[in-house]
Amino acid sequence: MSSPIVGLFASVLLASLVAGCGGAEPRFEVGPVDYATWHPVLYDLAVGSEQPTADWQVAEDGASVTQVVNADPSIFLSDTVLKDQAIEGTWLVHGDSDDDFIGFVFGYQDPGHTYVFDWKSAAQSGVPEGVAVKHLAAPYDGPPTGQLPKGMPPIGAANGTWDELAVPDGDPVTVIQRGEVEGWRHDHEYRFRLAQRGSDAVIDVWEGERLLYSTRIEDAEVGRFGFYNHSQGGVTYKGFAIHKVEGGGCGCMGCG
Repeated sequence: MSSPIVGLFASVLLASLVAGCGGAEPRFEVGPVDYATWHPVLYDLAVGSEQPTADWQVAEDGASVTQVVNADPSIFLSDTVLKDQAIEGTWLVHGDSDDDFIGFVFGYQDPGHTYVFDWKSAAQSGVPEGVAVKHLAAPYDGPPTGQLPKGMPPIGAANGTWDELAVPDGDPVTVIQRGEVEGWRHDHEYRFRLAQRGSDAVIDVWEGERLLYSTRIEDAEVGRFGFYNHSQGGVTYKGFAIHKVEGGGCGCMGCG
């Protein structure tokens, strides 16, 4: 369980992030996430994949979760619909193995309909390093969580492969934007914050005090949040808390 000191630090940190924004200062209600209520969504790519399914392991103290397998795409999905709320915490990829995708989903409706933020460590087979925001919109009538039917839907992929630039006409994955951001590095801790204000989603990513990436996605559907992982093991997500944001202010670092 998180200590009162950690909760106080989170409150002070978030207040400092909005310093200098116009309007009244937002109010924050701090609450650590409870991973006991989260569920895995496990995709099984239809073509060209022999990778296993993901394995999301919650730490004994409940303060972090690690995806330990180099696996097909997966989501560790919360039961919270973010609306005028923000979620913040840190990533860390352990060791020196592999260079694939870490990230999160937001505006999640079902396994066929969600927004995806992903981050690639190194360029590979036509996929550049750096970050991207995508929208998945695919017909879906299967189970809401757990192991999904093979090939349904191809989240973060095209025709069942992981090459995200080879998107044919009619593919359900739309790349909304790509950021000119360096790839993530092993054993470096990064912090991100997703704030959902009405129909706008604001994403900020830092390494230490350095802001690496900041963007606003307009007219984004309100939905559930989850951690996202594709073909990358040893990824730990920790220190996450959800904050209710009310009042004025722009609610993001680096926004105008």
